[in-house]
Amino acid sequence: MGVALPTGARFSLELGGALEYSSAAFSSLGALIPSAVRDIGHAARVADRIGLALLATGMLPVTPVDRIPWIPKARVEIMRNYFRELGIAGSLAESVMGLTLSIQTTLDYFSEEDLASKLSLLVLASPILAAAFVNSPFEAGAVTGVLSRRLHCWQRVDPARCGVLPFGVRSAAPGGDLVDWALQLPMIYRVHAGRTTTVPPVAFSQILLNGFDDGSRPDLFDWECHLSQVWPHVRVRKTLETRAFDALPWPMFSAAPAFWAGLAYDDRSLAEALELLSCVTVEHLRDLTSEVPIKGLGATCGGRSVLHLSAELLRLAHRGLLRRVEQNIEPSWVPDLLDPLLDVVTSGVTFAERSLREWGESVSSSPLSFVDAVTIGGARRR
Repeated sequence: MGVALPTGARFSLELGGALEYSSAAFSSLGALIPSAVRDIGHAARVADRIGLALLATGMLPVTPVDRIPWIPKARVEIMRNYFRELGIAGSLAESVMGLTLSIQTTLDYFSEEDLASKLSLLVLASPILAAAFVNSPFEAGAVTGVLSRRLHCWQRVDPARCGVLPFGVRSAAPGGDLVDWALQLPMIYRVHAGRTTTVPPVAFSQILLNGFDDGSRPDLFDWECHLSQVWPHVRVRKTLETRAFDALPWPMFSAAPAFWAGLAYDDRSLAEALELLSCVTVEHLRDLTSEVPIKGLGATCGGRSVLHLSAELLRLAHRGLLRRVEQNIEPSWVPDLLDPLLDVVTSGVTFAERSLREWGESVSSSPLSFVDAVTIGGARRR
């Protein structure tokens, strides 16, 4: 379910009815951001005309999980059943599938070496800077007690295929490591001959050896489908997809792609960021993934302050963007896209903490007054 725009962008519906925007590929933030702002702003105006509102926050703040309007696709029920069978480990998957909202950035790579360095950067930095993005302290019309309920829920989806990508921290051959990692995971569903069906809960490596139950053999499409059924902080396919950040208030979403472009597309900033994080281990990142939803910038990573590390990473990203401006890759306003995040690390007050203050002021009359405050484009829910 979706619509393609003349710009090359696309709107589609996520499993619980959330509107997903995917931009076309751009070579600069100066081209990407205005296009995305126009597209999403247009969608918000269309929504307003039919009595809906598009929200810019990390999680739907009022709708309870039992009121998620699941889209009528076979894979939805297959996935829900799969996560239910995981027990406690998958107990919050439906909240993630139906209620959470994020800002994802997709980056390209040009060689195995380039993939290795960018993947390491993204895997190391994602859980750290996620602390500056925490923006989902509510669920079902109530304060949850955590700063990112979205990240908190992700810990009970499927630990084997979510969270920190273990080989990504430091890998000389990430392509081979990705294959080895994914081969050990079961496939959740298969799309074949126009039908979406369940797959026996065996490792994909066994499917390669024995084929599917109907006697057919897996092909490249099955492998690509399998890789779309993993959701770590950084997903590796034909591109690198970052997934750790809560959605921010409109139109501050541009801070996320600006951060990644400033680090990953400037060789000097990339190298300095990797040096800054050279002592960070997989265990540190896993501990941090559990701590950030609760403490935000008050978390620590291997004994180091996440607030300090976030500030340093943002400084490097800002310098990377300045160099892109000097090289005439970006317009002069691009480094300013980081201002919302720089304000967070300077003040030490996250978006979630600001939202909690706004919630406290508005919830006495109606939680929907808070919804108005996070609506894109100023359209108001009717």
